[in-house]
Amino acid sequence: MFRVSSAAVSDFSAYRNMVTQSRVQDLQIQISSGKTSQSYAGIAQNARNLLSLEDATTKFSAYQKNITTTQTRLNQMETSVSQMEEMAGDIQQLLLNGLNSGNADDLALDTRASNFMEQFASLLNVQSDGRFLFSGGLTDTRPVDLSSYNPDNIGYDPLDPTVGNAGYYAGDSLVQSARIDTAMTLDYGITADIPAFEKLLRGLDMIKDAGAPGSVDTVELNNALALVQEAVDELPNVRSEIGASLATLEQTDERLSNTQIFLDENMGEVENVDIAEAMTRLSSQKTPASTMVETRFGVYEFTAANSLYLPQGLLGFSRSKHFGLANLPQPQLATFKLMQSLEDPQLSFIVTPLMEESGLVAQADLDELLVIQGIDSADAAFLLLVTLRQSPSGFDMTVNLRAPVIVDLINRTGRQVVLHNSDYDLRHALPLHDND
Repeated sequence: MFRVSSAAVSDFSAYRNMVTQSRVQDLQIQISSGKTSQSYAGIAQNARNLLSLEDATTKFSAYQKNITTTQTRLNQMETSVSQMEEMAGDIQQLLLNGLNSGNADDLALDTRASNFMEQFASLLNVQSDGRFLFSGGLTDTRPVDLSSYNPDNIGYDPLDPTVGNAGYYAGDSLVQSARIDTAMTLDYGITADIPAFEKLLRGLDMIKDAGAPGSVDTVELNNALALVQEAVDELPNVRSEIGASLATLEQTDERLSNTQIFLDENMGEVENVDIAEAMTRLSSQKTPASTMVETRFGVYEFTAANSLYLPQGLLGFSRSKHFGLANLPQPQLATFKLMQSLEDPQLSFIVTPLMEESGLVAQADLDELLVIQGIDSADAAFLLLVTLRQSPSGFDMTVNLRAPVIVDLINRTGRQVVLHNSDYDLRHALPLHDND
């Protein structure tokens, strides 16, 4: 369980006084050897983090495999529906030509309709890895069986095209689903008995009955044309539904790929040392015993014990990497801290610790960040950047929930991260008290 309080940031200073000397020695050894530790005992404290990283990698890999499989199926389904659209357009044009020119007897509509019905069945009986894609949950059953398509079924009147007949369908109503992320399951797929397909096949059956040369029934052909036109109108929506599922898969796969990059980098950092970063960290450990900075709140003294190193800086301020943390002079602002750049006296921020009990950020999102960054929850703190703006009613104080700063209390490093969840407000309002 993640724990953080304002005391955690204060205790950080006292704790670092005891371990600074040891960290300098460790960094010197790491730089000379290129390894995090010369013994297994040296990485024992990261064993749990490594296992968490490997577990997360395994889960995300499984999700991406599900995404790839689902994409393959949906692409095949989209191809079938696209060809179905073309076929429906051809049927529509054929009927219009026959009815408008009065030469329906010469078009052998009954034979053409039978051929179209076979093509219809072929498109919907498509398979992927031995699974029928349009049969719902009965993936081992061919969804379209024209031999069972009986236009004399109870309730079906061939002279009334408003009555459906899906007797050809041998599948079920189950909608396929795939787990594509930790808390995301995608329902996808189309069954062969949806209205657009049923209307098209019913129209073809009517054309077959009414289009025999010498006995053409123009009334029934007009009824069939109406059904085909409905199918032509509805099939693009079917393809759009498949396209929306494919877009969701693509976006999720991209997000998982980015997460995998972070996980791979952090797993490598458990055993191997980035020499350049280690030298920078060593430099930060060897900073003077104290640094005096004239801030907007007065002159402050910062020591190695109450400083932070941010390798990537803050968003928009990547050049400033060394910061000091200090209390604000006003007692009523005890829950806030000054985060002062040690390289630029003009650059400073007000921060406040993210309290677990506040519920401002979901625990699951914080835990995910800890895993990605490879930090144990007991050794971590989260800071929120505070903004104070003047408004007609006085002043408004807000915090950026979308981009917290995660602090590694052991290594005295930090990183500002952007959460994937866009529901977190960039300007979440904090209450201002009269004496603030």
